[in-house]
Amino acid sequence: MSFPKHPKKWKEKALIDPRHFFDYLNSQGRSPSLVPSTMVIGWNRPLCAYIKKRYKVGESNHERPYSGLAIPGTGNKLGFFGGFGIGAPSTATWVEELIALGARQVIGIGIAGSLREDLPVGSLVVCTKALRDEGTSYHYVPPSQYAYPSPTLTRELAKALRADKLPFVEGPSWTMDAPYRETVSEIRRWRKEGILTVEMEISALFSVARYRRVKAAAVFVISDIVHEEGWRPQFHDVRDGLVSAFEAVKRALAG
Repeated sequence: MSFPKHPKKWKEKALIDPRHFFDYLNSQGRSPSLVPSTMVIGWNRPLCAYIKKRYKVGESNHERPYSGLAIPGTGNKLGFFGGFGIGAPSTATWVEELIALGARQVIGIGIAGSLREDLPVGSLVVCTKALRDEGTSYHYVPPSQYAYPSPTLTRELAKALRADKLPFVEGPSWTMDAPYRETVSEIRRWRKEGILTVEMEISALFSVARYRRVKAAAVFVISDIVHEEGWRPQFHDVRDGLVSAFEAVKRALAG
């Protein structure tokens, strides 16, 4: 049976829209704030902690109504939202709400596992497309092998990294949200097809953006090596890459 279970549901209007939830918040005296048109989202503690300390922009901690997300000194052009949990469903939910509050560009800065020995921990990867091996994206757009970012925003992201003299590679990622079910046969298959990384969110991010007609792009810092011979985690070595990528984006997209 095809997925989602109800055929072609992406053509139908949803019963609940983010604005319906905001109406509920309003009724409780918690009116949501508008957000900057360009939002960086981050899933990982080192980046969230850095931005909280450096720019006094707090993490979400699942709190609304999204106040205080604009990065100081950017003229309200750029905001950051993080600390909301990992995975495709969480990402889709919060990005939906950010878009409803005014975001027109969403850049994901996260971590990913490398499927290649020549792509070591700490490397930066700009995502060119994401293999849809999760369930959330199929509720937004028709079935396809890949979800794609905005070409223009991806070019801007790559240009920002180059301007800061940050080395990076560009390539596809494998999005799957069951990290303890990655198998050797899958790793071999997707590496053979040229996929560089594995993560848990980006095909959902790209699909929500496509459905809502906004731009999305993503860059990863390699945090671990996923190989037939075993798993080599080095999550403690990602902070510098995450911070460097964010600062490059800030300078380029917010002046």
